[in-house]
Amino acid sequence: MGTDANGKKAAELYEAVGKLKIVDERLSALSYHNLSTLHVTGVPGLEPDRAKADKYHHLAKESDFDM
Repeated sequence: MGTDANGKKAAELYEAVGKLKIVDERLSALSYHNLSTLHVTGVPGLEPDRAKADKYHHLAKESDFDM
């Protein structure tokens, strides 16, 4: 029951939301943060990639992500 994990699709969706620059609830910043996390840890369909993780971490910070 449920849906198979698809890291590649999740990354595509997070990146799309990030590019929308939604400032309400820091939605785009959170999307970039989540995208960075996916690239640090790797998930089914998406291998770890430190360079991409750093890129999205930087975009999250630029988008006012603070945690």
